[in-house]
Amino acid sequence: MGVALPLQPGQILNNRYRIVKLLGQGGFGAVYRAWDTNMECPRAVKENLDTSPEAQRQFKREAQILGQLAHPNLPHVVDHFVFPNQGQYLVMDYVEGEDLQEMLQQVGGPLPEAQVLQWVGQVCDALTYLHSQNPPIIHRDIKPANIKISPSGKAMLVDFGIAKVYDPNLSTTAGARAVTPGYSPQEQYGQGTTDARTDVYALGATLYHLLTGQQPVESVQRTMGIALDAPTNLNPAISPKVGAAIVKAMEPLPVNRFQGMTGFKQALLGGTGVGGQTSTARVSSSPGSTQVVPSQPVVQKPADGTPSIGKLRDLPWGWIGAILLLVVVLLLGYWLGGKGGEVKATATNTAVAQLTRTPTSRPPSSTPTATLTSTLTNIPTPTSTNTPTPTPILAIIQGDSQDGGIRFRSAPSGTTIGFLSINTLVTVLPDTVENDGVVWAHIIAPDGAEGWIVQTFLMLVTATPSRTP
Repeated sequence: MGVALPLQPGQILNNRYRIVKLLGQGGFGAVYRAWDTNMECPRAVKENLDTSPEAQRQFKREAQILGQLAHPNLPHVVDHFVFPNQGQYLVMDYVEGEDLQEMLQQVGGPLPEAQVLQWVGQVCDALTYLHSQNPPIIHRDIKPANIKISPSGKAMLVDFGIAKVYDPNLSTTAGARAVTPGYSPQEQYGQGTTDARTDVYALGATLYHLLTGQQPVESVQRTMGIALDAPTNLNPAISPKVGAAIVKAMEPLPVNRFQGMTGFKQALLGGTGVGGQTSTARVSSSPGSTQVVPSQPVVQKPADGTPSIGKLRDLPWGWIGAILLLVVVLLLGYWLGGKGGEVKATATNTAVAQLTRTPTSRPPSSTPTATLTSTLTNIPTPTSTNTPTPTPILAIIQGDSQDGGIRFRSAPSGTTIGFLSINTLVTVLPDTVENDGVVWAHIIAPDGAEGWIVQTFLMLVTATPSRTP
């Protein structure tokens, strides 16, 4: 084991990577943010201090395998090298965004189940991909701090520092025995043999922490008789199905766990396709229901060009009905003559209430984490028909976002509180703020959360009808 000092900001590594800052450090090495002077882009540099000849041979072999990986929820490994008597270095794409450990600290409690399931479903896909390699690759260090959420809302599994190619004939090597209390299963201690079920336990423990707000008891303590509190006891809002899946994933003996990520994801999501790159998840809000269903199902169009039943069902019938009602009542008011003004004012008030209220017949197109940290504010309703008030505007979220998510902030210069999906219908309040040359619009999301979004991402639909004087 080497005794090299931490790399310093400004230091050039391998004549290419300029160290920017230290991101994290442990007994086996450190992770740095660096700048790739050749490609002119940020990188993450993982340093491993094990410089024994055997460790160096294994590192080179496994780094080459990691460099061939390509998955949307994994950073790409772009380079690797070894400095004798100093360390091994793995260079990956740097992932912008917050990790789930930071989100837990900001919220100070559990994260919403529907949003967490969406992220964990993506991590399951990434781990299924790693485990399906030949030979399989075991991550061995899954925890909230190693799952980052990109600005577009994509979950990225990072830090391959102790990922190892699986060999069933060998016990876990010293370089892969680094453990994180609470997340590492018992076989990762000592000379135990680790496999895909090791990652199942760690992801189950990560999900336990995200949904309860409490780090689970250490696996070796459980072997001494210390019980694991059921996640549903710590947070009754956890659906029974998800709670049972977490408990099974965290079974002390590997043979009693899910034997792979596919089974774990199936138990969590019920085979709805939620958690991948093509859909988002929500939990049914009906009493006693634990079914996870896609909030935006993919509707196929028949070959003859006619719209399918699913497409027709997705039309905003609530909004269309409210507009038709407004037209009918206005015509009735005109026909009644002298009483028309009074009728129009009453009808318009009703229509405004219908247009500005979040429809309950279908779920919101996204479930941003803003529901935890934002202040719920209703659109003010004027009490006098003689006082003009600012008119809220309906708009649709638009933009060029690879993963369909646009940043949603508590204030123009505040923190990110969630992400809104493309084509989400929102209410735009009259006030705007310019911050560093960017105009921010004040909006209310479909779930009632109030916040700010860059104005260029909004496409005007219509203004709510004003009251008749």
